[in-house]
Amino acid sequence: MSTNSDETLFIKLQAQYAQVQDREQGYRSDVLWTKYRQFRPSSSWLTRTERAKLEGFRRQEDRLLDRMCSLLDRIGGRNFRSGAPAHWLMTDLSFADAVTTGAMSVVPPSPYGYSDRETAVFAGRVGPVCKVCGAVATLPVYGPDMCQACSDTAWARIEARAKLEPARPANTISNVWD
Repeated sequence: MSTNSDETLFIKLQAQYAQVQDREQGYRSDVLWTKYRQFRPSSSWLTRTERAKLEGFRRQEDRLLDRMCSLLDRIGGRNFRSGAPAHWLMTDLSFADAVTTGAMSVVPPSPYGYSDRETAVFAGRVGPVCKVCGAVATLPVYGPDMCQACSDTAWARIEARAKLEPARPANTISNVWD
């Protein structure tokens, strides 16, 4: 259950993140661009002081993100630590979408390694998806992201293969090389 103080903290964390981002962009444009003619020069080019300044910005952003994720874990209905990109959480996520357990009003951009379908499941737009057949599962997903039908089919194949293959002794050379 969220309160007004949770919403105030949510908005405050997003505002603080925006300030850190603005300060970092200002530093990159004023100092790094002037010196290297690049906003993101290779870290091997940077002096120790420049590298420390950029790492300081990153630490501030990480602390704010950790505080945001802790807040979202407490009040939200989703695992925002792995279902949406961190920058999107800190800039574009609305409080209403953060606290809802139903479908979100928007579908967040896909984080690295996620498909659009998995992101839609995260946003509550569709149910969990079977990784084998792609069907939307209405019941809890069985096994490693499988629906009941695919799980039954996989077990039937395993059992059939076990019946066809002769049993081998455990300590034979052919077992070592298989």
